[in-house]
Amino acid sequence: MAIQTKPPFFLQPSLRLRPWFVVLSVAGATVLPSYLNGALTVALPSIGAQIGLSPAEWSWPMTVLSLVNGAFLLISGGLADSFGRRGMFLCGIAWMMVFSIALAFIRQSTPFIAMSGVLGFGAALLAPAGTGIIGESLPDGKFKNGAFAALGAGQPVGFIIGLLLGGVFGSQFFVLYVINAVAAAVFGFAAWCCLPLDGERIIIVQRGAQGREDLAILNGRRDISGSGEVRRAAPLKAFDWFGAILCTSGMVMFTLGIAFSGTEKRGWASVPVISMVPIGASLMLSFFLWEVQVQRQTSSIVGGANERQQRIEPSLRAPLIPPSIWSAPCFASLLATIFFSWLSFNTLTYYCTLYFQEVQELKPLATSIRFLPMIGVGLLMNILGGYLVDKVSAFWLILSGLAGSVGSCLIFIFMDPKAGYEKGMLWVMFLIVFTDIFYPAAQLFACYTVGPRRSALAGSLFNVTTRLATSIGLAASTSITTYVTDKYTREHSTTTPEAYREARLAGYRAAGWLCVAFTLLALALVVLTLRNVGVVGKIAASREGPNNDRSVSASSSRAALHRTHTPPSHTPNGRGSPVGTPSLADSIALQNLNEHGIAADELAVENIITPVAQVHKRGLRADEAYLGGTITPPETNAYKTGIAPKRSQ
Repeated sequence: MAIQTKPPFFLQPSLRLRPWFVVLSVAGATVLPSYLNGALTVALPSIGAQIGLSPAEWSWPMTVLSLVNGAFLLISGGLADSFGRRGMFLCGIAWMMVFSIALAFIRQSTPFIAMSGVLGFGAALLAPAGTGIIGESLPDGKFKNGAFAALGAGQPVGFIIGLLLGGVFGSQFFVLYVINAVAAAVFGFAAWCCLPLDGERIIIVQRGAQGREDLAILNGRRDISGSGEVRRAAPLKAFDWFGAILCTSGMVMFTLGIAFSGTEKRGWASVPVISMVPIGASLMLSFFLWEVQVQRQTSSIVGGANERQQRIEPSLRAPLIPPSIWSAPCFASLLATIFFSWLSFNTLTYYCTLYFQEVQELKPLATSIRFLPMIGVGLLMNILGGYLVDKVSAFWLILSGLAGSVGSCLIFIFMDPKAGYEKGMLWVMFLIVFTDIFYPAAQLFACYTVGPRRSALAGSLFNVTTRLATSIGLAASTSITTYVTDKYTREHSTTTPEAYREARLAGYRAAGWLCVAFTLLALALVVLTLRNVGVVGKIAASREGPNNDRSVSASSSRAALHRTHTPPSHTPNGRGSPVGTPSLADSIALQNLNEHGIAADELAVENIITPVAQVHKRGLRADEAYLGGTITPPETNAYKTGIAPKRSQ
């Protein structure tokens, strides 16, 4: 179902420029949802007045947009992996363009809110497919690290651009959606011209040491997935539709229930919250248990059937989120860290906006201008993060980013509202985006640790994490802010404008303390679980080769296999360190071979696993080198004909 059509030759970029256009189109398109969130944050009061929303309903367009976006992210990641990432990405851009134009001309509240939800589905298609395209089609190395840095920069930059334009065009909100539609058309055309077809690898032209041009290319077959033939043969039957229903309905009910907690008078005690949140949580738990069952059944079928039986099994269902993905090294801890840090960032940014408009009584345009320092610092942090990803341990990048987040929260809490901008909020704007310094490393590490076949799924899980963090953070902070503000009002029993501002400020400071608590929780999690992550860029460099990255990836995996099977009493090179315990990089290399669809016999054919004679010379048993596989004679004929040894029978 992927769009596997190339544009005319004269529209295709050159070999040298194509990788840059791929990164530009993917990163540019992923800016659009963040741009809308930023624009709505500032412009919602003006939009609400024009379409007939009450002040209590102003947040609903953005709430519904984020709700649908988050609810369909997991499904879109599975769709991208099953039906093609290029096709899902182009569909997402087209969807954004069409429904942005529709929203520009709607002037009634109910259709506007409903159409905002429809627009969120297009946004959900972009991020997982874009992450998967970058993770699978680009060869490992500095260029790929920079591509992930560009993806990380897209979200904060898009949000800040939206804040600025939302202040400028808030009274003519249709301009905001026209800008989004035009940008979607531009990035969509660029993506159609340059994005790789499904399974295609991007060639990067590099200048060698002697001035000649070298090629870095990801070699390999169109589908390196062990189950790819099954999933591509009958995607409609193989897709986990029941799991998708459980996941989507659970996410919608859970997130919608949390959203009601911020608008209902009784808050968390209101009927929609106490009914929808437990039901949504139960559905998500049921989804996890269902995925465990699906993976168990699939594993039993694959393990008990020969290859011919597997090929003719058209309805072999693959789990939407394989539970084994959580066993990838540090993946769950990394997502939890992203959750807490993103919760703090979005919550504090929201209350900075309210601080400017409710406490200091600034206009939307003046508010937008005061957010401008975030653009420069956010770009700097992403560029610096991409530069340091192969030089500094991700552990220290994460610690420095979270330290900046704690600093911004504390300044927000203790600053004097009567002080000048440069004495308080300016420093909040500087420090609040320090977390962007580790976002490229986090995305890069997530794709490596789960393997290339699941890179789109990793991207969708990343974005689901950020959407859940935003909704839960705003709901919890709203409840705390409302409680503190009401308590302050009752204790002072005055209704003067000054007392109103003081009450609001007390509530905002309480929200700041909530951000401090979550950030400190993230710091504790990092210290306990992510100390051994290491330099993420060096994991990528270990997978590079002169002609293809998979050769060295397998070499590192073969070395890791040798280390894990060597008796612990042996120590290489006399260094005195035990070799029985694999490093984190070794674990990832072995996981990519064992768990993520690269069969041992396929690796042998592609000269990734050393032939038998070489294996014995290096002291490896053949069954170890083939990760438990067997060599079917005659090996020579199998290698010459390009047929995997098992398939030569």
